Amino acid sequence: MQGDPGFVDLVLLNPEKKRFIVIELKSQVGKVSEEQARWIWAFDAAKIPAYVFRPSDLSDGTIERTLRGET
Repeated sequence: MQGDPGFVDLVLLNPEKKRFIVIELKSQVGKVSEEQARWIWAFDAAKIPAYVFRPSDLSDGTIERTLRGET
């Protein structure tokens, strides 16, 4: 699927908890592009939590805590 350049990889909505977050996935050394940074900034400005996750975030539990709403 092709969309706007730099749009985040995941848009997650939990209607029961009225929770909406967006996620950009990167390799351990991957860089956020200017377009991606603009999208992330726009979501943050709209008070929608935006995260950049890397493989180490999975192994240290950051992703699980975030998805549970513990961050």
